Amino acid sequence: MIYVRKANGQLQPFTRDKIVRTCLRLRAPLDVAEEIAGKLEKEVYNGMRTDEILRRIYNLLAEYNKVYLLHKDLRKAVSEMKSAPDFEVLVNELMRAEGYSTEMNRIVRGKCTSHEVDVFAYKDNERYMVEVKHHEDPHYYIGKSIPLQYWATMVDINEGTYKNYKLIIVSNSKYSDHAVQYAKCRGIKLIGWSYPPSNSLEKLIEKYRLHPITYLKSTNSFELDEFSKLRIVTLKDLANYSINELARRSLLKKDRLEELQIMAKKILEFIEKNEQGA
Repeated sequence: MIYVRKANGQLQPFTRDKIVRTCLRLRAPLDVAEEIAGKLEKEVYNGMRTDEILRRIYNLLAEYNKVYLLHKDLRKAVSEMKSAPDFEVLVNELMRAEGYSTEMNRIVRGKCTSHEVDVFAYKDNERYMVEVKHHEDPHYYIGKSIPLQYWATMVDINEGTYKNYKLIIVSNSKYSDHAVQYAKCRGIKLIGWSYPPSNSLEKLIEKYRLHPITYLKSTNSFELDEFSKLRIVTLKDLANYSINELARRSLLKKDRLEELQIMAKKILEFIEKNEQGA
């Protein structure tokens, strides 16, 4: 049996099925996924890093459709976002897409002290405070201390001016078993990477096609900073923005903006086409 090395250094058995599932998640047809899995089965070696395998998957997918040359892995793209305001804005947009009305970055008085809450969300006569945790390391695990901390914040707010708020924590990380156990006991809703399985962060992003601007492989830090200043956080934002207005309000050249907008539209069109089963 061949073992591959995960980002945390742990070894795990290489499985052909996982390659197929990754390709299907990236919207490749089943026959293409099976073909790529077969090629990788012949290339993989003991100790090969999983990020190397992922890069190879993208290179092979690009032979099938060049759109794969335009974007990177979603998990990596989300980890490369600015924690504030970009990831917070993304979470706010996801909450709105889920049917919540929202308010961002409000300072409220609790019983003992004041708190800045990332997002307040309202739906079906229920009120939520939404706290956002972003990590540059996409493989980071959130422990029990974070739900404990935000639970204490929520209690103080509910004992102050604001009443009957529930708690949602959204992160690009995974949660430890202890964090999940505590959250379930306290009625805290957790949204993170691969959690909950039916409505995780990546599934929400893909469901509403709210892929971050960092999903574009060719963007550099200066361009991302300029987009951030204008609160252009997703490919949808870029695709729908007036190029003339963008050129006027940013330090980016018009021809480069047009190039990036075309890339964003190609990716979104590819996603939509494959969701429709075309």
